[in-house]
Amino acid sequence: MQSLNTRWRTSKSEFNQRNQAAALAIPDYEGRLLAELGEAIKVQTEEFRTFVSSQIKNVQASKPKTPFAAGDLDWQTYYRTLTNLALDYAGPSVFEGWATNFVLRA
Repeated sequence: MQSLNTRWRTSKSEFNQRNQAAALAIPDYEGRLLAELGEAIKVQTEEFRTFVSSQIKNVQASKPKTPFAAGDLDWQTYYRTLTNLALDYAGPSVFEGWATNFVLRA
């Protein structure tokens, strides 16, 4: 399990490195990502969907108060955290087809 966890963490990190600039350039990235995540998990149990919703709210509580700026480290961290949440609960397929400049796999 430790090996699997380490590989998954590495994959998420690499995904973010490959795609953060693309994510920061997408208008309403947060809204679009959360909509895709909602669609991806709609077949899950109500308990699971409620849990994911609470995780989203926890992340959104840390949303930067400053106006969006792609070069701002706080915004980069916020987007990376949202991306990791989507990857954890829906996998990379949540990004397929809606951001043509995303690189889903190395």
